[in-house]
Amino acid sequence: MAGIDSINGLNFSQAPRGGFAQLTNQLGYAGRLSYTPPFIPGFAGSTSGYFSPNIEPRGAHANGVGGQPLGRTTLGLLDTEFRYRVPDTGFEFRDEATGVFFGNPANLRANNDGDPTNNVGSMMVGLSTEIDYHILLGTLLGSEWEAVPFFRYSYLNRFAGKFSGTDENMPSGAGRQHYYTMGLAVFPTPELVLKLDYQHITDSEPGGAKSDSVLGSVGWFF
Repeated sequence: MAGIDSINGLNFSQAPRGGFAQLTNQLGYAGRLSYTPPFIPGFAGSTSGYFSPNIEPRGAHANGVGGQPLGRTTLGLLDTEFRYRVPDTGFEFRDEATGVFFGNPANLRANNDGDPTNNVGSMMVGLSTEIDYHILLGTLLGSEWEAVPFFRYSYLNRFAGKFSGTDENMPSGAGRQHYYTMGLAVFPTPELVLKLDYQHITDSEPGGAKSDSVLGSVGWFF
């Protein structure tokens, strides 16, 4: 079922490509402001916003007796991020904060589907902070190599704020994760990166997944 819930977040808020027909004819509005203040050398940031006057799928209705149609629900999204490379040092800091705000969570499908474990509050929150250190490795194969060890902490809460709807209110902790990631990125050139990282994830749901993973990857810019 397409829609928003506290377990999957916004992953199913739109119709998948090649899948079922468009769910709503509402326009969405987006804007972005970027800034690099000259009085803070090495700093760059941006703030983005998005608003939709209605995110309820066409024909959405509640479960149970009557199956009453669900009304409109607005969605606002605000994201701010920055990157700061400390001048004359190898240190770099990255931070990001995102908030998703629902105008009328009582009309969200997840709050009226008879399942008390996927309820959605009036907002969702995501935070991330990272520290890197750039180390020059010298010239190899005709290019300047660089190594960047890093640590990143991220937090997601897909059930924040007030809950409302016909479902029983049984907050399970689902949708709240902590991500701890540390690793090393090696840049043979500024356009190519080789990465290896270790990630530990904790889930606030009792008995929820506690996972560890090691990931290797290659990325390039073009």
